[in-house]
Amino acid sequence: MRKAMKVKLDKVVELLEMDNPEWAIYFDKQTYEFVTFSQESARAAEADEPYDHLPEWQRNERKAADMVMDDVSDRFIHLSEEEHVDEYRMIEEFSYSIKDELKRGSLLKAIR
Repeated sequence: MRKAMKVKLDKVVELLEMDNPEWAIYFDKQTYEFVTFSQESARAAEADEPYDHLPEWQRNERKAADMVMDDVSDRFIHLSEEEHVDEYRMIEEFSYSIKDELKRGSLLKAIR
């Protein structure tokens, strides 16, 4: 049996309010956690640049970028990269991605 996981709406809003175009924000539908990394790490991951020489915090960021960039299973939801963000539409779109009908309905009701 799969354990129910919760996502704090406050955390979604907090991340969206950062509104820094130099950072990518993804939601991991498998772990229900948020994954963030710099656009620099994203470019390095796309170029498959080595990262053994980086400090640990940068290696962790780069591993996150690699994981997202290499994903082909639709595991991650990209929260923002746009200059102007429509928070409501993003949260609504996220809500529709929830498979559990009861949870999806509750979240949609809450944001309305």
